[in-house]
Amino acid sequence: MLTPLSSNTISAEYNFTEPPYDWWQHGGNMSPSLIYVSSREYWNVSTTENLGQVSLGWDNNSHAEGELCIHDICPNNQPNNFSFADLSVAVYHNAMWNDLGQSANSGNHDQGYITSNLAFPIIDSKQTDYVVTLGSKNPDVTLPIELISFTGKYINNEILLEWSTLSEINNDYFSIEHSTNGYNFSEIGIVLGNGNSSIQNDYSFIHNNYKNTHNYYRLKQIDYDGSFTYSEIIAVNANDEKNNKLHIQLSYDDYLYVWGINNDLNNSYYISDILGRKLLTGTLNSYNDTNYHIINISQLTAGTYIIVFYNSTQKESYKFIIQ
Repeated sequence: MLTPLSSNTISAEYNFTEPPYDWWQHGGNMSPSLIYVSSREYWNVSTTENLGQVSLGWDNNSHAEGELCIHDICPNNQPNNFSFADLSVAVYHNAMWNDLGQSANSGNHDQGYITSNLAFPIIDSKQTDYVVTLGSKNPDVTLPIELISFTGKYINNEILLEWSTLSEINNDYFSIEHSTNGYNFSEIGIVLGNGNSSIQNDYSFIHNNYKNTHNYYRLKQIDYDGSFTYSEIIAVNANDEKNNKLHIQLSYDDYLYVWGINNDLNNSYYISDILGRKLLTGTLNSYNDTNYHIINISQLTAGTYIIVFYNSTQKESYKFIIQ
């Protein structure tokens, strides 16, 4: 919402993409009170007079803990840590992001708005164009990197890991970590980051000293100041013989990994307890580059379970135990 101080011609255009100017702080490009501005969205605003009030809003922003925050307004993608105090109205003018602060707010993380009563300046009473977006005063609201993919695959006796970032802030390097059980990880290599970037960057790493069984990987991203974040965990099976047989493995992160499923079974399954009570049913997701399926079993408590893959004429069942 834009409120003029007098008779005015206003136009505003919303863009769901990163703004045309660097959204991280460097070289005096933004007010000292700002740490970042949004890397996700902005408004092009044209006005012929001063604007006395500006409100920026968001909706449909609900997500689980750790999932991507669409409007980039909660620390480390944790909606329970959302605070209006972290946010501000920011306007790009005179080659820098200016902090217009906030005088009021309403709503919550999922749907809300903030309002600034500070006026936009006008140059020589002529039409002026601005870029407006949400500003952040919390370094954790915008993540150090925006990881858009992380995959691994077994090729020619090597495990190839590949990942891509859409943006990076103060990204020093990636530590590649490996595990054979999904619990205990150790560093196997380092790949340098690109510091500050607002374009897609693609990375890769080859692991030769892998185990001839299940291999788990995660990325540890380290900033210049030593702070770090972890990626999701992916699994790669490096045993060609096992690829031809159905086998399952439970990971620590409440997922069941399934290799070698018989496609004749239509990929349908159910999970029951030892009394035969069906607790979960579903259809396996499509294979990814690592040739395994993933089943979310976070609803199950500790105990012994049977998973059954089936179609109209046949079944295959396997037991697994959650500690």
